[in-house]
Amino acid sequence: MNMGEQAFDVVVIGGGPAGYPAAIRAAQNGLSAACIDEWQNRDGSRAFGGTCLNAGCIPSKALLESSELYHRAASEFKAHGIAVGELPSTWLPCSRERIRSSSS
Repeated sequence: MNMGEQAFDVVVIGGGPAGYPAAIRAAQNGLSAACIDEWQNRDGSRAFGGTCLNAGCIPSKALLESSELYHRAASEFKAHGIAVGELPSTWLPCSRERIRSSSS
């Protein structure tokens, strides 16, 4: 995409966890800001956030939280006479979809 020639006070390279907030802060302080990022999702769509937001840190932390909640339920419910069964085979695909939809 050719956007022509433009001038900015601040140009941020990378729309990851530090980049896009830096561009936002610059704009909030009255500067013209551009944020350049080339992250591309598996489906070819573009998104800010880079690896951390879209495929790394944040999705893996969401998966870890779900795992911890399951483990806690399986461990603590037993004391109340409640048995927690095995995870269904649909759990991981559903978790992946929940993570994808929450980070887009």
